[in-house]
Amino acid sequence: MKLIIVRHGESLANTQMLFEGSSHGELTELGIQQAKKVGLRLKNEKIDIAYVSDLKRAQDTSAEILKFHVDTPVIPTEELRERHYGTLESVERDIYQHVCDNS
Repeated sequence: MKLIIVRHGESLANTQMLFEGSSHGELTELGIQQAKKVGLRLKNEKIDIAYVSDLKRAQDTSAEILKFHVDTPVIPTEELRERHYGTLESVERDIYQHVCDNS
């Protein structure tokens, strides 16, 4: 058995240095291209089933990859979400670091 783990492509929050956590997020154009490249890289792999985070950025990434595996069952699951940052979601990581350094 082979386990393939793929992280979502670049998201808008990644480019803005925001804590994204469990927010859905949107892929950037680069993120879409990254997902397409992974799809090309994995197109000849046998994929029996795909477990995917239910977050939009992960769903969009998997959709690009699985274009080469149209018969592969996809199981969206919240158990694969990134951690929830609570009140820090959508906060700039640099601002958070500055607050922590000065406390």
